[in-house]
Amino acid sequence: MDEFYELLFIGRGGQGAKTAAELVARIVLDKGKFIQCFPDYGPERKGAPVRAFTRISDKEIRGCSSEANPNVIILIDPTLLSLNGTLFNIKDNQIILVNSSETTQTLIKQYNIHANIKFFSVDATKIAMDVLKNNITNSAMLGALSKVTGLYNLEEIKNEFKKEFEHKLDKEKIESNYQAIEQAFNGVR
Repeated sequence: MDEFYELLFIGRGGQGAKTAAELVARIVLDKGKFIQCFPDYGPERKGAPVRAFTRISDKEIRGCSSEANPNVIILIDPTLLSLNGTLFNIKDNQIILVNSSETTQTLIKQYNIHANIKFFSVDATKIAMDVLKNNITNSAMLGALSKVTGLYNLEEIKNEFKKEFEHKLDKEKIESNYQAIEQAFNGVR
């Protein structure tokens, strides 16, 4: 990992982008890193576009700007790939992880992406609908993110997920989210 590493989660209100960013931040904080984590959104309503940032560093992070230079872009909602200038900000050597049933080659052609990037897709929506019976895909995306970045392992994300949700979800729903995390980890293309 670089001395300064930035993740940008892009989704819609209610899909869990902010929560996903916070869970990653807490995991790396426990590893002794400095972190900064915050959302960026307009009107607070379900379905509105949301960006959430997790910044990780070996040194104290001083600035707090929503100007992003992410190493990794995580698109929780694939409809936002072409919105908000997301495609204009793609640079060489970035990792792009998209929730999509399409292959990475199809997406690269569809959006005419020419940057030298590491592009991954996972069908987090299908996993969420099959396993969780709803379209909240953040846990699946966190499993996929673990696979493509190596920032944390599956046990670390499961433990952090449990800490966050053990008082909000019953044991069966927590276990279902663990299953979604594992399926996405294994289903990244």
